[in-house]
Amino acid sequence: MRRSFSLRHRVTSLGLAFGVFAIDLAAQSHLEGERRFIERSGDGWWYTFYFLIGIFLGAAFFSGADTKSGTRNTNSRAATQAITRTLNSI
Repeated sequence: MRRSFSLRHRVTSLGLAFGVFAIDLAAQSHLEGERRFIERSGDGWWYTFYFLIGIFLGAAFFSGADTKSGTRNTNSRAATQAITRTLNSI
């Protein structure tokens, strides 16, 4: 019966596991500082909420303006043929 994992694979996976564990331990000290910062920040999530609403409304406005002006080509086959004709004429 053939072994599916060689010694090299086992040592490599063990090293990766220890590396991930070391990175996790190193990150714990930074998490405490971030936790204190978040506790002091108060109700800052409202600003993020309003920012996201503004982004969505702005995207909807520009998308609607592009469609109404007629610059958006909804027929993809015609657009592909136009691009092909342009490239062939060069």
